[in-house]
Amino acid sequence: HQRARHLYENVPSVPSNPRIQIESIGVSNFDVKEMKSLVKIATVKPHIYQGSVRSAVYDSELMAFLHRNNIMFQAYGVMLSITKRKNDAPNAYELLEIVGQQLASKQMSSDGSDYSNTYEASQIVLAWLTQHGISVVLRSSSSFNRHLNSPETIKYIPKLTDTQQLLVARAVKALLSGKDLPATALNVRNSENELTIQELSGKNSSAHRVLTTFFNALTEPVHVFWSNSRTGEESLVAEDIRPGSVFEQFSHPGHTFVIYDSERQMRKEFIVTQPYGQKEHFHVEF
Repeated sequence: HQRARHLYENVPSVPSNPRIQIESIGVSNFDVKEMKSLVKIATVKPHIYQGSVRSAVYDSELMAFLHRNNIMFQAYGVMLSITKRKNDAPNAYELLEIVGQQLASKQMSSDGSDYSNTYEASQIVLAWLTQHGISVVLRSSSSFNRHLNSPETIKYIPKLTDTQQLLVARAVKALLSGKDLPATALNVRNSENELTIQELSGKNSSAHRVLTTFFNALTEPVHVFWSNSRTGEESLVAEDIRPGSVFEQFSHPGHTFVIYDSERQMRKEFIVTQPYGQKEHFHVEF
């Protein structure tokens, strides 16, 4: 209460100036008691509350209060607290990847696509948060990650089912705590596409291939071809990869892929340089 009153009493001079009007106020890291005190005495209620993603996951009383008062929760520390802790809880992280595969499979079934498409663990966490009305603050020095986790990309992810929301919530809590889920937690089945966790895990665990990922950073679909280095012949691998989506393909070191725009007016080559058992990201833009 004292901190809330201190904040209020040290800001009232601003709206007293008739030329200045406060449109919105944001606060950060107040606990629920301080928020209740602040809302009670404030003439202009906060519009945004910025806090750790841990608060969004664990502090149900705070989240309920913010919801009742139409205060937007804006989470920070999402990548550092969750998706950067893969080694602490590998089963939980894998569960996020599986949900990404399930959602991509569902989307492919709905639009008739026949290529291997997936959503990354970070994208699934962001979709889960934003679909619950939580805003997210992200910082990244990587242009690939900025595009991968941008609002324009996340908005294309299908709505998570109730079961998927529970799976993601369980995985996120495990990653936040550093206490991994048991292997049996991966024994789930998506009733919509009948794709098992074991089937997906087996697909992605080969130590004798390189898993390449192509992120479409353009505003139009692209086509992926494999180029035969001996003959120059190009074979279609994936067609019409949507803007903002990721296409996965197992390959081998030295293989060449060619990307075309939807009209095949622009062309770009990518060569696999990673060794077997590794993963290589390609950022598609002309």
